[in-house]
Amino acid sequence: MLINYIEQFKAGSPTDATVFWVSKKPKEIAENFNIEYSQTVSNGCVKRILKELGYGYRKHAKQLATGTYCDRDAQFNIITNLILTMSSASPVISIDCKKKSVRFL
Repeated sequence: MLINYIEQFKAGSPTDATVFWVSKKPKEIAENFNIEYSQTVSNGCVKRILKELGYGYRKHAKQLATGTYCDRDAQFNIITNLILTMSSASPVISIDCKKKSVRFL
């Protein structure tokens, strides 16, 4: 029953199908389970179950971009050429998109 309760807080990585975590702290899961089901569960028990299920803890962390992209200059040259060929009456928006990655601690 506790495992099913934990499953409702499950989240996963969009880039790696084998990585899962829970959106609440083990203490919060234990407290909410105690209130909802009137059964006492320690946060240590929740931690052990999370470890057995292979769930990690998600911690927000800022990361610097790593690696380089060999065609980066070519991309911006193409954008510049497109801007120059378009009329000045048309607005031009340039967006530099970056891949988002998740770091687990």
